[in-house]
Amino acid sequence: MRSFTTRALALFMAVGLVAAVEAHNPEGVQYFAFQFEDDAVPTIDGNSDDWSFIPPFYIIDRTKWFAPNRFSEAGGELNMGGDDFLNFDPWAIYGWNESTNRMYVFVEVIDDYKGISRTSRGSHMWTDDSLAIRWNADHKPKAEHLGMGAVGSNYVATAWAIPPDSDETFFQGRPMYDHNWPGQGIMDFGWTFEGALGAGISTTRYELSTEVTVSVGETLADTELWDLEEGEVIHGSLHHIDNDNIGEGGVDMFWSISPGPDNNPEVDFVLAEIDDTVVQTAVASTSWGMIKAGLAK
Repeated sequence: MRSFTTRALALFMAVGLVAAVEAHNPEGVQYFAFQFEDDAVPTIDGNSDDWSFIPPFYIIDRTKWFAPNRFSEAGGELNMGGDDFLNFDPWAIYGWNESTNRMYVFVEVIDDYKGISRTSRGSHMWTDDSLAIRWNADHKPKAEHLGMGAVGSNYVATAWAIPPDSDETFFQGRPMYDHNWPGQGIMDFGWTFEGALGAGISTTRYELSTEVTVSVGETLADTELWDLEEGEVIHGSLHHIDNDNIGEGGVDMFWSISPGPDNNPEVDFVLAEIDDTVVQTAVASTSWGMIKAGLAK
């Protein structure tokens, strides 16, 4: 499926790629998904080696994460800072490849307490340290997000609690069809974990490749997948639970790349063209590198 690509590209050219897009959060922010060349597509194994050459511009570092649950606190500061970084230190990168028609996501979290307590696939992720990755490929406003449990939904979510207690406990997907399970055709997932559960410094790495669903079907054959194209904007989101009160059953903090307060995928991601700054040091005045430099200020 292809949607509004020509319109999007025209807008980007007209306003220096800072297009006025509807219903996005945070306002005025666009992230760029790095375009992998065909021979550089990551191996989905939970290691960052395949991402090491990507320029810092694409990294969603810890200063760009928010605490949506602080909305309810009078005068609460949404951005991470200070002692937050001692408690939870994340970064993420998004990428894409035209030939595979897949989005790629890598997230690394350094944590001072790793809480995992799930005992079944169907139990809630919210008692664990877990990452949710959400998509709305057709860039619809929140009011037009169809329920993530419904046939025909344009809103897909996956959640990962790493390391798993068993093979069946680490993942939840919405909608819950077998073809949405990792390794079944649409999605592949890898992870690594260093450290120990409970108190103490640990590092969790999550790595995902996925085709992005625009209309969920009960079978893979009935599922409509988005045709990724250079210059398009799609909606996505990352959310991570940091549960340092696992013994008391309480969620300590909820981190997101969107200020919230809900979990909807409303963060803008531009599907970038091949980045010549990865292999060239000189940047021409009309190059992609110069465009990014202006946006990054």
